[in-house]
This record gives sequence, C-alpha cells and structure tokens, in this order.
Amino acid sequence: MKIAIIGGGYVGLVSAACFAEFGVAVAVVEADENKRRMLLAGGIPIYEPGLDRLVAENMAAGRLTFPATLQEGIADAEAVFIAVGTPTRRGDGHADLTYVFAAVEQVVKSLDHPAVIVTKSTVPVGTGLDGRIGRKFLHPGPGFGGSCFPKDTLALMRIAEEAGAPSRLIQSVVSVNDRRKGDMAARVVKACGGDVRDKNIAVLGLAFKPETDDMREAPSLPLIEGLISCGANVTAFDPAAMEGAKPLLPANVTFAKDAPQAVTGADVLVLVTEWNEFRALSPVRLKQLMRGDVIVDLRNVFDPKAMRDAGFTYQGIGRANEAYPEAAPD
Repeated sequence: MKIAIIGGGYVGLVSAACFAEFGVAVAVVEADENKRRMLLAGGIPIYEPGLDRLVAENMAAGRLTFPATLQEGIADAEAVFIAVGTPTRRGDGHADLTYVFAAVEQVVKSLDHPAVIVTKSTVPVGTGLDGRIGRKFLHPGPGFGGSCFPKDTLALMRIAEEAGAPSRLIQSVVSVNDRRKGDMAARVVKACGGDVRDKNIAVLGLAFKPETDDMREAPSLPLIEGLISCGANVTAFDPAAMEGAKPLLPANVTFAKDAPQAVTGADVLVLVTEWNEFRALSPVRLKQLMRGDVIVDLRNVFDPKAMRDAGFTYQGIGRANEAYPEAAPD
C-alpha cells in the first residue's frame, strides 16, 4: 500500500514516519524546498523524540520518500492525507483553512486514479475522543499552548458566535487561559517582593510542552516579555526550542547552553516547561550556583520540602495547603 502526505510539519512528518514504520510506503510532499532538501540530507526540521531514527531507518528501507512534485508524490497512492497548517485567521479568530482548500484542489486536479482524501489537518468542527487526555492534562500550570487547543477553542468560539449561539463555556476557557498566561509574570514579581528590576532571572523551559521544539502559543513568551518589561535580566534555556524561541523573544534575552549555565548567578529560577532533565536538578547544586534563593515552579516539578530544606523560598502552583502570591487584580 502507498499513501501520500501533503505537508511535512509536526503532523505530517510524524504521521509519515509512523506509517512507514508499519510497513506502508509513504511519500511526503513538502512545498518548502529548503525543508525537503534538509529531509533528503538526513536533517529533521522539527524536534520529536525518536523521529530522526524513524525517518532515517525508513528512508534507508525505501518506505519513506520526499518527492519533488505533487504529481510524483500522489502517483499510485491509495490515500492522500492533508496535513498542512491551519493557523488562526488574523482579525476574527477563525481557523484559516486556505492551505487545506488549496491542497485539496491541487490533489484533485492532479489525481489520475481513485483515491481517498483524508483530512489530517486540525479543522473545525469538533474533535473525536483522544485517549491521551487524562488526569495529566488537569495538572495546574501556567496555561495551555501549542498549535491545536488554543486555535481550536478560538475557532469553535467564533463559529458559535456566528451561529447566534455563543458558548459562554468556551469563551471563559479562552479568556481564563489568556489571562492565566499573562498573570505568570506578575506572580514571579510578587514572589520577588514586588520588584524584579535588575534581578537576574533564569527561565528553564521555553516550548509549550516537553519533548518538542514547538513554540506556538507557549506560556514562556508572555512570561518573559512581562519580566523584561518590569526591568528584569532574563537568561533562558530549553533543550530543543532555543532556535525557534529566539526570533519570538526580546533581543536582550540571554540564551544559555544548558540548565546549570542558565541558573549560575541567578537571583530567581522560574521553571516553565517540565523537561525530565530539569527534574534531576539537585537542590544543593542549585543553591551553589544561584546568587538568590527564590524558585517559582510553574509545573510543580520540584519537591517543595527538599527545596526549602536547601534554603530556597519555593513557590509552586495550585498545590493545596500552601500560600502562593497571587497575580495583581485587573
């Protein structure tokens, strides 16, 4: 069996590698020629754990290809998956389906045999059940980000409004999440006694979740911008998202080569993304490297007692029976 996937991004490339691993012949049609050449040369334009191995092994086996043209990619394909971007449309919050419609139109014009067209791009209306959603996704944190949930909730809200049946639940979800992300800087400022001017703040984690380099709607962005606007000096580190984060953040943010370098001399440590390597940071070692003693853990990664025993003023988020500084009211 052969399938074609239109789009070699986070959805398309990962899906292609997994299909190929199951023995399916997969052709990925990528419109960005620079990205296509990178893939042919063995490079991976995104970060997903184990993806580089899957792509390399299946390319070597001849199951995964990156043809130069759409016609070549869909030749003999029994199914064509559309995996192009559906960003939020500027101005009104709807999902922009321009790329989806364009891809389908091109595929239909180029097909010379029967084939099933499958929409893999996230498009309204609705989601099926996702077994990955469970208690883990109810943990307290600095707000949700990424390419799907923020975009889909906003699009659903707009659809309901235009249908004359606005959903107050979805409106509240969007509003609360936006405010949640915006409040994180104020939470850090209050943990520092109300003033972060000229303080050195280490931010660990930039991507919206661990094990990805995806910076779309990441909570780290408004957090760092807020801290910079309050006069703080910010040094940041993320194991995978540094390059993607640099053009999105203020020019005066310093990027460290690793977590120990980021926290060295810091007055404050703010943990934003729960990468496993951050869980292994020793409280004693942190105390030796940092100048200050304030830790704001926005993912509840660290053991509060261990941090306090090491001499830190530790603030987690959403834990019962603990006092936390609240963000300033509107």
